[in-house]
Amino acid sequence: MPAIGSHHTAVVDEPWDGPGAVADAPNSATVLRHMHAWYSGSGPDQKSSYKFPHHHPTATGAAVIAGVRNALARVSQADIPAGDRAGVEAHLNTHMNDYKGSQGAELPQDVRAGRAAASGQPSGQARMHRFPGQIRATLINRDGRNFYQVEGYASVFNVEYEMWDAFGPYTESVAPDAFDKSLANGPDVAFLVNHKGVTMARTTNGTLDVYADDIGLGVRALLNAERQDVRDLASAINDRLIDQMSFAFILNEGEWNKDFDRFRISEADINRGDVSAVNYGASPYTSIEARASEWLADAERVSGPVAREAFIRLASRLEIHLPEAGRSEPAPEAERDDSGSAVAVVMRRYLALDER
Repeated sequence: MPAIGSHHTAVVDEPWDGPGAVADAPNSATVLRHMHAWYSGSGPDQKSSYKFPHHHPTATGAAVIAGVRNALARVSQADIPAGDRAGVEAHLNTHMNDYKGSQGAELPQDVRAGRAAASGQPSGQARMHRFPGQIRATLINRDGRNFYQVEGYASVFNVEYEMWDAFGPYTESVAPDAFDKSLANGPDVAFLVNHKGVTMARTTNGTLDVYADDIGLGVRALLNAERQDVRDLASAINDRLIDQMSFAFILNEGEWNKDFDRFRISEADINRGDVSAVNYGASPYTSIEARASEWLADAERVSGPVAREAFIRLASRLEIHLPEAGRSEPAPEAERDDSGSAVAVVMRRYLALDER
């Protein structure tokens, strides 16, 4: 049982010391399984057999939200079999959802009403989303030619991820039968890298197979090993620099829950879409800097709630004091220095504005 089973205990918001918690835990399989989100199967009483600690080191210890966040951030970088990864993420996301619920984070009535009244699909009909998942490339010979066979999952069923619409954040998931109709019609799908560039494989010529199984939307592609871009991709996958996949699709049908804070995709069309190997998470700072002009252009197009959240996160990173939303406050003289004065002033002015 590599993935730890679901269990329901309180989720608390307090400081978390993962290494310290592991050190304090006894060599007890019962306690260690409870503390962690994944068991490697190498020894039930060995602390090294368990990964992603997030519970207090007692048989009934509560999950600590800081530990849950840390674990979720590390899952995409861990060498977890594809069949176990979805269970690990689902387990941790259950704690996240329990924590959000415990905070009484009921959406304001105007947000619920706005989403209920809005026409069309949330966040737009044309979508793409990336999922952590084990992707591998193997050199094979077929009919005297060398190909890299690349396999992975472009989507995982029943795993929630964060999305944004005009009213702010919400969680979304994909139903297990969401692709059935599209797959039955023999969709034209391309295999790309980061959703762009020259097509490496395609369903129409038999070099790409896209299918649905119990885990998610599976991908099996045959890439011509004579191409330099293919060899570069295979090298990046084998070096674990690229470890995620993504898919671009059209959202046909979905349904909100009664509180309008969770959306479930029930039908998605991948015809004339793509499945991509993506390098998100491999080197985030380099990736952001290299795409600076693209990010700045996107910043001018995003909705108010997304821009507001970006401002708040950037302020936290730069350790800039911000007033509460909706309240104007002049910048303290101590923060009017050359390193961050312009950013601070712009942030304060933006957060003081009423939403339009």
